[in-house]
Amino acid sequence: MTDSHRRHWLQRHGAIAAAATLTPAASLLAPGQAQAQTPPWPSRPVRIVVAFPPGGVADIWARALAPSLQELLGQPVLVENRSGANGNVAAESVAKAAADGHTLLLSSTGIDTVNPLIMPKAGFDVNRDLLPVALLGSIKLYLVTRPGLPPTSLKEFIAYARANVGKLTYGSAGSGSTPHLAG
Repeated sequence: MTDSHRRHWLQRHGAIAAAATLTPAASLLAPGQAQAQTPPWPSRPVRIVVAFPPGGVADIWARALAPSLQELLGQPVLVENRSGANGNVAAESVAKAAADGHTLLLSSTGIDTVNPLIMPKAGFDVNRDLLPVALLGSIKLYLVTRPGLPPTSLKEFIAYARANVGKLTYGSAGSGSTPHLAG
């Protein structure tokens, strides 16, 4: 898809970007080979595929965004959770959907930054098969410890971890996720 096609698609479907600014989230992506449609867009329900399980932040954001989008677009907006493989399960399903703008992906940037490096045979190419539509927000990562742990700064924590190899554990959002790689 040429840059002028992308600009045209984004202008034509700017309602998503406008509605997306109402609610913070991660990012929305649509199948990358979208062409200008003959019928007005959207001509049927719009589906937001969330790359994370129900009840998480991305799911909550998608469900908060859906009613505003539905009102703005005049079509039902459905939210579907398809977690797994650090977002690749959802991303592949959207990449293989009809390139008509009716199927969107709400995911983190891990699908185009980390995943191609750790899962090169994903079954789709994020740069070829998906088109960024809107950046909905950003999420901060924090390092926190349990109360009573002696370190009070990152420098002290690193020293403590080095002195106590095998005694500390950590949790993350899953293998290959940004929190996992940061850990």
